[in-house]
Amino acid sequence: MHDYQEKVPPELDDIIKPNDNGGGGNMNKYVTHEELSHVAEKLTDKMDLMDSKDELRVEKVKSSLIIWYISTTIALAGLLLTVLGLMISHIK
Repeated sequence: MHDYQEKVPPELDDIIKPNDNGGGGNMNKYVTHEELSHVAEKLTDKMDLMDSKDELRVEKVKSSLIIWYISTTIALAGLLLTVLGLMISHIK
């Protein structure tokens, strides 16, 4: 086996470190599988919370629409009865 570490130029010494398999010495910019799993769990929890909030908004809108439909129906029925009452009283 050859010892290639002795032939590394000094300007590349900070890039190629002994026993790092040539992958570079600065591993601080990479995450571990455990850290990645933790972040994925946090994102999943946040997405579930957002889904819950969206479901609540949809239910709130549905209930508002139902109230609007009922109110509109009552108002139109009252208007129709008033108009019919006036027509009947005018005919007599």
